[in-house]
Amino acid sequence: MDRGIDLQVLYFAPEASGRHPELLERVRSSGVPVRPLAAGVVERVADTKSPQSVLAVAPLVTVSLDSLDAEGLVLVAVDLNDPGNAGTLLRAAEATGVAGVVICGDSVDVHQPKVVRASAGSIAGVPVVRDRRDAVTVIRSLASRGRVVLAAVGAGGAAPEDVDLTGRVAIVLGGEARGLSSEVVAACSAGITLPMLEPVESLNVAIAGAVLAFEAARQERAASGKPPRTPA
Repeated sequence: MDRGIDLQVLYFAPEASGRHPELLERVRSSGVPVRPLAAGVVERVADTKSPQSVLAVAPLVTVSLDSLDAEGLVLVAVDLNDPGNAGTLLRAAEATGVAGVVICGDSVDVHQPKVVRASAGSIAGVPVVRDRRDAVTVIRSLASRGRVVLAAVGAGGAAPEDVDLTGRVAIVLGGEARGLSSEVVAACSAGITLPMLEPVESLNVAIAGAVLAFEAARQERAASGKPPRTPA
């Protein structure tokens, strides 16, 4: 609701009335149908051991690659299998104001419950494209739309602070198991590598994507002359 998604219906367990009275009142006042459930129903239909006491149904939002025309960084995840990593990457993307996230190749379904929960709402706060084409085709499509496409590689690439990440840039991240193939790296304009102290060789894909997204956001602030926000 905070991100402008129109809920279709909300279901709540008996204990929700005491836990989330303000939420239930907000939903009711917005005109969304609110339906009480009998004790134990949420536990039977949810896919977690300790589900929250509120369930909502929202329309599926689909975004195409053609719609990612905004300036700014686009993160491209290839063969991203872990739903927790996918959700975390979406949270970092929204936190840094990226133009969009593209999930391609043999990747997880971005609308499955584990991804939605891990994103903590960010799946509705940042444009997400689930492109089932191979990564090379997606990279070429982004390049044809005027984006400079960089491959996040474990070694041999330029340090992020030495690369202009402002404007129409896309960074391609490999999945947890194999990273990026040589064909995918070759399709990109250049490589970018996070400097790391030995003996660490790589980072979790969600962490690596978050670091690169925050560096791009830092560069955007510096280019626009906006000072960093002071912590509250």
